[in-house]
Amino acid sequence: MSNQPFAEDQDKPDWEKMLTWIPLAASVMGLAICALHYDQLPDRIPMHFDIEGKPDNWSGKFGIFVPSFIGLGIFALFQVIIRAVPPTAWNYPVKITPENATRQQNYARRLLLGMSSVMCVGFALITWHLVKTSIAGTFYLSNTLMFVFLGGVFGTLAVYFYYALRD
Repeated sequence: MSNQPFAEDQDKPDWEKMLTWIPLAASVMGLAICALHYDQLPDRIPMHFDIEGKPDNWSGKFGIFVPSFIGLGIFALFQVIIRAVPPTAWNYPVKITPENATRQQNYARRLLLGMSSVMCVGFALITWHLVKTSIAGTFYLSNTLMFVFLGGVFGTLAVYFYYALRD
């Protein structure tokens, strides 16, 4: 909605600036883990797991890079949204007024930064786990890892909605 009030850019806190680069760092670390251990990996890598954590789809060795590339894609997409799409074009769970525009835009930007960080760190951890278990030949995906990953995603959403709706 172009007629929404638009809050001018303001100085962002240091923690928010740091949160901008965590997803990129996590994705690069995932790629580095893959590259460092590539020679040790088996020719077949599990790429999808059933509810019990057992592999039900396999890929070639190069497939180990897929989660990290997904993380890089998420980082790029969220950065484009944050930097190129004006906050007045975003959807909010409340009506935007001149009084709440700055707060709501800050909450939404932080949601995007948080989701990007959680997802990219999650994909880096999945990559690390896949490398570790593939080298060991155990081929499973920890349910704990998936619950932590999903908990981070839904927890970030819950925090956003808590602050956005109380405004």
